[in-house]
Amino acid sequence: MGVKVLNCQASVIGYDVLRREFAGNLCFRTDLDRQKVMPYGTPEQVRAHIRNVFDHLGTPGGGIIACGEIGPDTPLENIRAMYETFTAYTY
Repeated sequence: MGVKVLNCQASVIGYDVLRREFAGNLCFRTDLDRQKVMPYGTPEQVRAHIRNVFDHLGTPGGGIIACGEIGPDTPLENIRAMYETFTAYTY
């Protein structure tokens, strides 16, 4: 028994560090920026943020569990952008 899924503050640790150390060996549960990007960014900024996460951490050998916490101050347009971007990526 070992770690199969990692849920961490990827933006704090660094996407490059996580990719170098773990990509392809375990699955990442996404931790989107729920303090800035999701509530205050534009839909395009939300899409760009998610693409960055997937481009750094998504691999066929490990993968991503796509999820994001949504606060009451998150605009509907950003929630829609999040789900559309999640469904656009497959590994």
